[in-house]
Amino acid sequence: MTVGGIGRLETVQYGNGQFAGTLAPGGDGILLPEIGTFTLGSENANRSGIDFLSGSTMAFDIGSGGVGDNDKVEIDFHNVPSLDIESGVTLALFGSTIQDGTYTLIEDIGTSANIEGTFDFITFNGVDVSSDGRFLVNYGVNDISVTLVSIPELSSFALFLGALSACVLFLRRRR
Repeated sequence: MTVGGIGRLETVQYGNGQFAGTLAPGGDGILLPEIGTFTLGSENANRSGIDFLSGSTMAFDIGSGGVGDNDKVEIDFHNVPSLDIESGVTLALFGSTIQDGTYTLIEDIGTSANIEGTFDFITFNGVDVSSDGRFLVNYGVNDISVTLVSIPELSSFALFLGALSACVLFLRRRR
Protein backbone atom coordinates (compact mmCIF):
# COMPACT_ATOMS: atom_id res chain seq x y z
CA MET A 1 0.00 0.00 0.00
CA THR A 2 1.28 3.48 -0.85
CA VAL A 3 0.01 6.58 0.93
CA GLY A 4 1.15 9.96 -0.25
CA GLY A 5 0.37 13.30 -1.71
CA ILE A 6 -0.31 16.57 0.01
CA GLY A 7 -2.84 16.95 2.80
CA ARG A 8 -3.77 15.34 6.10
CA LEU A 9 -4.65 11.79 7.13
CA GLU A 10 -6.60 11.41 10.38
CA THR A 11 -6.59 8.23 12.43
CA VAL A 12 -9.90 6.99 13.79
CA GLN A 13 -8.83 4.23 16.14
CA TYR A 14 -7.72 4.23 19.76
CA GLY A 15 -4.12 3.22 20.39
CA ASN A 16 -1.31 3.26 17.88
CA GLY A 17 -2.18 2.60 14.27
CA GLN A 18 0.08 0.28 12.32
CA PHE A 19 1.40 1.12 8.87
CA ALA A 20 2.97 -1.33 6.42
CA GLY A 21 3.80 0.01 2.97
CA THR A 22 5.24 3.20 1.51
CA LEU A 23 4.62 6.70 2.81
CA ALA A 24 5.50 9.21 0.07
CA PRO A 25 4.64 12.84 0.84
CA GLY A 26 4.41 15.33 -2.03
CA GLY A 27 3.84 14.13 -5.58
CA ASP A 28 4.33 10.70 -7.06
CA GLY A 29 7.25 11.79 -9.28
CA ILE A 30 5.29 11.22 -12.48
CA LEU A 31 1.91 12.90 -12.38
CA LEU A 32 2.59 15.07 -9.33
CA PRO A 33 6.33 15.81 -9.11
CA GLU A 34 5.94 18.69 -6.67
CA ILE A 35 7.49 18.92 -3.23
CA GLY A 36 4.89 18.84 -0.49
CA THR A 37 3.93 18.24 3.13
CA PHE A 38 1.77 15.35 4.32
CA THR A 39 0.34 15.37 7.85
CA LEU A 40 -0.53 12.29 9.91
CA GLY A 41 -2.60 13.06 12.96
CA SER A 42 -5.65 12.88 15.13
CA GLU A 43 -7.79 15.59 16.65
CA ASN A 44 -8.80 13.24 19.45
CA ALA A 45 -6.44 13.33 22.45
CA ASN A 46 -7.16 9.66 23.21
CA ARG A 47 -5.68 8.42 19.95
CA SER A 48 -2.00 7.70 20.11
CA GLY A 49 0.27 7.61 17.12
CA ILE A 50 1.48 5.40 14.35
CA ASP A 51 3.91 2.47 14.16
CA PHE A 52 5.86 1.95 10.92
CA LEU A 53 6.26 -1.81 10.64
CA SER A 54 9.26 -3.74 9.34
CA GLY A 55 9.46 -3.65 5.55
CA SER A 56 7.87 -0.19 5.33
CA THR A 57 9.45 2.69 3.41
CA MET A 58 9.36 6.44 3.95
CA ALA A 59 10.15 8.09 0.60
CA PHE A 60 11.19 11.76 0.32
CA ASP A 61 12.05 13.91 -2.69
CA ILE A 62 14.75 16.53 -2.20
CA GLY A 63 14.61 19.39 -4.71
CA SER A 64 17.46 21.42 -6.15
CA GLY A 65 16.42 24.62 -4.35
CA GLY A 66 18.45 24.00 -1.20
CA VAL A 67 17.41 23.55 2.41
CA GLY A 68 13.62 23.54 2.78
CA ASP A 69 13.04 22.28 -0.77
CA ASN A 70 12.04 18.76 0.23
CA ASP A 71 9.06 16.57 1.01
CA LYS A 72 8.06 16.53 4.65
CA VAL A 73 5.85 14.55 7.01
CA GLU A 74 4.27 16.32 9.95
CA ILE A 75 3.14 14.20 12.90
CA ASP A 76 0.23 15.65 14.89
CA PHE A 77 -0.77 13.17 17.58
CA HIS A 78 -1.40 13.84 21.25
CA ASN A 79 -0.02 10.81 23.08
CA VAL A 80 3.42 9.18 23.42
CA PRO A 81 4.96 7.83 21.24
CA SER A 82 3.58 9.76 18.31
CA LEU A 83 5.77 7.93 15.77
CA ASP A 84 7.51 4.60 16.27
CA ILE A 85 9.88 3.41 13.53
CA GLU A 86 10.31 -0.32 14.03
CA SER A 87 13.28 -2.41 12.91
CA GLY A 88 13.54 -2.99 9.15
CA VAL A 89 12.15 0.37 7.92
CA THR A 90 13.82 2.09 4.93
CA LEU A 91 14.41 5.82 4.41
CA ALA A 92 14.35 6.35 0.62
CA LEU A 93 15.66 9.69 -0.67
CA PHE A 94 15.25 10.88 -4.25
CA GLY A 95 16.69 13.84 -6.12
CA SER A 96 18.91 14.95 -8.97
CA THR A 97 20.93 18.05 -8.10
CA ILE A 98 20.77 18.51 -4.35
CA GLN A 99 22.68 21.00 -2.24
CA ASP A 100 24.57 20.40 0.97
CA GLY A 101 22.62 21.21 4.11
CA THR A 102 20.21 19.80 6.68
CA TYR A 103 16.73 18.89 5.49
CA THR A 104 13.93 18.25 8.03
CA LEU A 105 11.99 15.22 6.79
CA ILE A 106 9.75 14.40 9.74
CA GLU A 107 8.57 16.89 12.35
CA ASP A 108 6.28 16.35 15.33
CA ILE A 109 3.95 19.36 15.54
CA GLY A 110 1.59 17.79 18.09
CA THR A 111 1.61 18.00 21.85
CA SER A 112 3.37 14.67 22.42
CA ALA A 113 6.63 15.43 20.61
CA ASN A 114 8.05 11.93 20.79
CA ILE A 115 9.60 10.10 17.85
CA GLU A 116 11.15 6.70 18.53
CA GLY A 117 13.25 4.30 16.47
CA THR A 118 15.74 4.58 13.63
CA PHE A 119 15.91 3.60 9.97
CA ASP A 120 17.76 0.37 9.24
CA PHE A 121 18.31 1.20 5.57
CA ILE A 122 18.96 4.48 3.73
CA THR A 123 18.81 4.68 -0.06
CA PHE A 124 19.38 7.52 -2.52
CA ASN A 125 17.76 7.04 -5.94
CA GLY A 126 17.54 3.32 -5.20
CA VAL A 127 21.21 2.85 -4.19
CA ASP A 128 22.09 1.86 -0.61
CA VAL A 129 23.94 4.76 1.06
CA SER A 130 23.58 3.57 4.64
CA SER A 131 27.32 3.68 5.27
CA ASP A 132 28.88 5.99 2.68
CA GLY A 133 29.08 9.09 4.91
CA ARG A 134 27.28 11.58 2.63
CA PHE A 135 23.86 11.17 4.23
CA LEU A 136 23.83 11.70 7.99
CA VAL A 137 20.45 11.03 9.62
CA ASN A 138 19.79 13.10 12.75
CA TYR A 139 17.25 11.66 15.18
CA GLY A 140 15.67 14.12 17.60
CA VAL A 141 12.74 13.87 19.95
CA ASN A 142 10.73 16.28 17.78
CA ASP A 143 12.12 15.63 14.32
CA ILE A 144 14.21 13.56 11.96
CA SER A 145 16.45 15.33 9.51
CA VAL A 146 19.14 14.35 7.06
CA THR A 147 22.36 16.29 6.52
CA LEU A 148 23.89 16.03 3.07
CA VAL A 149 27.65 16.40 2.83
CA SER A 150 29.54 16.47 -0.47
CA ILE A 151 32.56 14.23 -0.74
CA PRO A 152 34.83 15.27 -3.62
CA GLU A 153 35.37 12.62 -6.24
CA LEU A 154 38.81 11.12 -6.81
CA SER A 155 39.14 13.01 -10.11
CA SER A 156 38.75 16.32 -8.23
CA PHE A 157 41.65 15.40 -5.95
CA ALA A 158 43.75 14.38 -8.95
CA LEU A 159 43.05 17.71 -10.67
CA PHE A 160 44.00 19.63 -7.53
CA LEU A 161 47.23 17.66 -7.10
CA GLY A 162 48.09 18.18 -10.77
CA ALA A 163 47.61 21.94 -10.47
CA LEU A 164 49.66 22.05 -7.27
CA SER A 165 52.47 20.08 -8.93
CA ALA A 166 52.47 22.47 -11.92
CA CYS A 167 52.77 25.46 -9.54
CA VAL A 168 55.67 23.85 -7.67
CA LEU A 169 57.50 23.10 -10.97
CA PHE A 170 56.90 26.66 -12.17
CA LEU A 171 58.31 28.15 -8.95
CA ARG A 172 61.38 25.87 -9.07
CA ARG A 173 62.15 26.90 -12.66
CA ARG A 174 61.96 30.59 -11.72
CA ARG A 175 64.70 30.14 -9.12
